[in-house]
Parts: sequence; C-alpha cells; structure tokens
Amino acid sequence: MNEMLGNQYFMARNYMGAATVFQSVLENEPDNLNAKKKLIISFTQIGRHKRAMKLFMEVINDKIDYIMNTDPIKDDCPCGELVNGLERVTKHGEQTFTSYQTLGILWLYCDINQSVDYFEKALELMPNDENINGALILLKKKLKETPNQNFKSDIPS
Repeated sequence: MNEMLGNQYFMARNYMGAATVFQSVLENEPDNLNAKKKLIISFTQIGRHKRAMKLFMEVINDKIDYIMNTDPIKDDCPCGELVNGLERVTKHGEQTFTSYQTLGILWLYCDINQSVDYFEKALELMPNDENINGALILLKKKLKETPNQNFKSDIPS
C-alpha cells in the first residue's frame, strides 16, 4: 500500500482505511511526517485515542511546527469540521478526558492557544497524565519561544 492510497482514503474521510494504509506506509518509511500527521487525525476518529496521543507526542517532540503549519486547504485538513462537531458535543455534556485530549490534538493543527486550553481541561480531569503534561510543556515552550507570532487560524463554523 502506498501513501497516495492513504491520501485518497483521508480525503474521502474514510479514516479506518487511511489509518490502515498510513500504518503500512510508516512501516516502510518511519520518518514520513505526512503519514504521521494524517494518521494522528485518523486515529482520533476511529477511537484509537491512546495511539493518537502517542504518535502526536512523538511528532511534537521532534517537529511541532510540522503540525502547527498545517494548511487546511493544501493539506486537506478536516480539523475545522472535526473540532466544530466535537465542541458541540462537548458543550452539551460530553466533557470527558478523551474529548478534551482529542480537541487538544486537533486544535494544534489550527491554533496552539486553543490546543493549550483543551489540554489544560484534560489535565484537570487527569492531573497525573504524563502525555498531557508533556504536551503542555512543549506547547507552552513553543509559545514562549515565539511570543509575538500570531498562532490563530480561522476555523470555519
């Protein structure tokens, strides 16, 4: 299987198919950041939240800018629609650690400040979670390194 097939599945929002292909791609190309970036999103959508967070941490430890510099149109990033849908559910009672963690992950593709906000909400529910603590340390460090940069991106409603 190849990356082009994974991209086709991803564009069709077939996240299970995309995840299968991108995992295969990473077996042959373990440093393929495009596959990792899309696999993280795919994992969040098929209920593999721990795997999504593990891969997310791997990427932001090495190349945080690769996720932050996502172009919603060029990269066909569905994060805006995914964030909007999950935020609606979260505002109406589904305020779980997993929903906050997922929102923290997805928001980094669009807005680091929103990502920090959701990871902090997840931390309130699980104060000792190593991944959430680690993500917050990295994101806050990034914000301190570039304090004058505008990290906000518009998310379509």
